[in-house]
Formats: sequence, C-alpha cells, structure tokens
Amino acid sequence: MVENPFSILDVRLSRLEENTHEILTILKARGTSEHAISSRIPIRVKAAAKILSLSESTIRTKAWKGEIPSIKRGKYLYFFEAELLNFLNEGKRRSNQQIRDEVDNISNAEKW
Repeated sequence: MVENPFSILDVRLSRLEENTHEILTILKARGTSEHAISSRIPIRVKAAAKILSLSESTIRTKAWKGEIPSIKRGKYLYFFEAELLNFLNEGKRRSNQQIRDEVDNISNAEKW
C-alpha cells in the first residue's frame, strides 16, 4: 500500500495549529488583548483590500510604490491590520473646529 504523500503536511499543520494555540494562550494570560494579537498576524492582499475598501490590484500597486506598509516574501505580499489602520488615520482630515481649537491653544500658549 502506498503512503499518502500529503500525510506529513497534515502532521505539520496540526503541530503548527497546536503551537499557535499555545502562543495565543500565553499572550492572553499576559493580558494581551485579542485585538492586539490579531493585529500582529500577517494578512494577505484580499484581506487588506477589504480593510481599505480598495481593489486587490490597487493594494498591490500601492504596496509596490511604497504608499502602504507591506512585507514581500517570495511572491506573496503581507500586511498587518494595525499598520493599515494607522495608514488610514494618517490621511484623516481635521475638522474646522479641531483646527480652530488648535489655533486657540497655540494663541493661549503664546500669551503666557
């Protein structure tokens, strides 16, 4: 009888899942929030496109141009959710009231 050549992959995948579960358990015991844990797990282009509401080709182009933070390993692109959310926040425009408040704060600081 011929052994299934993919059986070793099943064994390795099971070990990987067990190790991942153990790491998550340790991090949770240390008080690390689930969001902080999940934000450090790399995601692929499809998930990044969903987070940024852009097409997958636009994500690839922006990563290639260095416009969004990414990691290239072999032929794959990876992203971290937290870095993508920070990228979005950096482009956030301030409201007129926020600008007025900032000017007032600077003016008041200069008076003293």
